[in-house]
Amino acid sequence: STGKRLPGRGDNYPDTGGARPLAGMEAHVYARSVEEVVEAVQATARVAKRFEEPAERALPEELGELAPRRLRERLAGPDPGRRAEAWGHVLSRGKLRSDDLLAIFEWERDGLVRLGVLWSLRDRRIKSDEDAARILALAVDGDNDHVRSEAIALSVGLRPEAAAEILKEVMRIVLDGCAWSNPNNMLVAATQAAVEVASPDLLEPLGRVLASTETNNSAHHYARDALRKIGKQPRMRKAVEEILARHGYD
Repeated sequence: STGKRLPGRGDNYPDTGGARPLAGMEAHVYARSVEEVVEAVQATARVAKRFEEPAERALPEELGELAPRRLRERLAGPDPGRRAEAWGHVLSRGKLRSDDLLAIFEWERDGLVRLGVLWSLRDRRIKSDEDAARILALAVDGDNDHVRSEAIALSVGLRPEAAAEILKEVMRIVLDGCAWSNPNNMLVAATQAAVEVASPDLLEPLGRVLASTETNNSAHHYARDALRKIGKQPRMRKAVEEILARHGYD
């Protein structure tokens, strides 16, 4: 008999086979035997914990001081919509330091709030801002691709060495295999940012992108352009030419 797909996010029962499985459930899509189905159910329970909303938490005093008293109860509440609205008021005031934004980002897991924190960095000079660099690193390592994509785009504003660390991590995670919802999109974003950053520290991961047969053409295109830009820097031409030649580019 043929195996039935387990329902994924957005599926309507009975399953039509057109939806993607929840991130982390890919290995269980075609569970057939009783043992495999039991394992899939257990895996579903583990994945579902990521979407559970925690009970109301005590708002740290330093975060409470950033908000008007009337908003503090909502900032600590279990409703993500009410929290996002309250944090939106706090962030829109535009008076927060980078360490304040880092504290919010570390405490608040909601993707919309985290996007708001990242948007607050857009108009700032973050080149030497270690707190901003930490926020972007945390965003890349999180579980929301919208947040991750915004962090990748913002990374080009950091020092080239700091930006390269973030982009290298994105490329490594994707090329090693991951449960992100849109890994190829993240790889394209990282290689596109690498063209602007053009750090020699990116030679190895960019070479891995060219070597991969599972990435799309856009990622290859940006990886090649980034390498060529790096090759224009002093003493980098030979190393770049070797990488390009190894993968059929002149």
